[in-house]
Amino acid sequence: LPICFPVTIHESEVDTKDATKVDKLMATNLVTNGDFSNGTTGWSATNSSHSVLNNTLINVGSGASGTVYSRQFTLPSVNLNDVWYLKARIRVTNSESTSIALQLANASLMAIGTLTQSNPLQNQWYEMSIRIPLTNANVNGTNASILLFHLYPSGAIALGKVMEVQYVSAINLTQLFGAGNEPTREQMDKLLSV
Repeated sequence: LPICFPVTIHESEVDTKDATKVDKLMATNLVTNGDFSNGTTGWSATNSSHSVLNNTLINVGSGASGTVYSRQFTLPSVNLNDVWYLKARIRVTNSESTSIALQLANASLMAIGTLTQSNPLQNQWYEMSIRIPLTNANVNGTNASILLFHLYPSGAIALGKVMEVQYVSAINLTQLFGAGNEPTREQMDKLLSV
């Protein structure tokens, strides 16, 4: 089941009709096992293998491709005009990765929204978050997937390369706040940092 976590809302942080009416809001994380407390349950690896140590997903390139990722297909369906928010903490432990990325896709892996960090520094944690308005009618009603990438110039270079991931979350802002009241990415970053 998705987990809920309390979010404290202050009027100055989110300007919505409902923000003045509540002190705490239960936001549902649509990612199953986003804190990796249950090992790799809910996650699969592509062009890689993965394991979990200390609530950190460790994804290791197999050498099959320079595009290496972990993914979860069990998110709910996406609806046209909803706004989603994704967040994850990601790093690579090497200097060869050309980029890391956080992506929302449909069940066929068609990208709906992607945030990319080019030329990530070795062992540098990146707090990655993205707000995605769902405006493409082609994705309406399809199941959502979340993907966590590390990319390399070739499969040979990707072999044995490691990406580490913590605290993955996906929130449907429209369901939580109501249409037209969805917070900005910066507001959500602030809300989830407390």
